[in-house]
Amino acid sequence: MASSSYCFSNSATMWRPYFGTRVGVPVAGGTLQTAIDFNNAHADVEMPFFNQDLWDLANALATGPDDPQPIFGGLTYNQALASITSRV
Repeated sequence: MASSSYCFSNSATMWRPYFGTRVGVPVAGGTLQTAIDFNNAHADVEMPFFNQDLWDLANALATGPDDPQPIFGGLTYNQALASITSRV
């Protein structure tokens, strides 16, 4: 989960172009946080069966692979990944 969440959050290169191409929708030109805010404001319509835990988790991560991540106990992404792969 940590690896996929980090990759998901650090897809600014993916999110900005994606939201930038949206036209006529509330998140057009926005960010992942824009989409989270919109979903929260319209949860009954946008999320009737599930929530957005993955988006919230991804958005909480610092962007650099060597930035300490509070949700990884202060480890960086690279350190957390190394500790996981060394156990496999």
